[in-house]
Amino acid sequence: GTGVVKCWGYNSYGQLGDGTATDRHTPVEVAGLSGATAVTAGGAFTCALTSGGEAKCWGYNSNGQLGNNSTGESHTPVSVSGLSGATAISAGDMHTCAITGTGGVKCWGYNGYGQLGDNTTVNRVTPVATLSITNLSQISLGIYHTCGVRRDGTVYHQRYEKGKVATALAKIGKTKGTGTKVAFFPDASIFSTTRFEWDILAARLR
Repeated sequence: GTGVVKCWGYNSYGQLGDGTATDRHTPVEVAGLSGATAVTAGGAFTCALTSGGEAKCWGYNSNGQLGNNSTGESHTPVSVSGLSGATAISAGDMHTCAITGTGGVKCWGYNGYGQLGDNTTVNRVTPVATLSITNLSQISLGIYHTCGVRRDGTVYHQRYEKGKVATALAKIGKTKGTGTKVAFFPDASIFSTTRFEWDILAARLR
């Protein structure tokens, strides 16, 4: 059917979503999920965006990364609480973020390094709004950091730095607890984070 998701590989925490914890060497269908428009795989969990702008997640959930107001793992998709109208989704190692219909960001899960962007280091089991971020068109998560591109091409980067909550530093800038513009990546049209704390890739395609 349209929007069916299939997964395969390691499955000890139910991250393949087929209702089991059995590793799969060929693709299996995620149980009870249809109408998916995007899928993202984190550290032993997976999330999908539906055509209605809702999010479903499944797998490991020790820090609330499934967003369903619990920390219990799930071998089948569960709904992310209080999220609607989402246009994009990305999973990190143990946190997840989505862009809302207004271009804002909501994140949930592990927040030990401030990667949820709510100016705290408190883990969240349901989505919270990322502060000072608007008009995003893209989002990408690393292990302990989060990045986004605004519709004007400006890149924002929330990350871990030397054991404290910080944002990406511009050529000349100050450390803050919420998203800060990265001055040396103007007009980015595509970008990606890596699995490591320090790295961001951005490209300008014209």
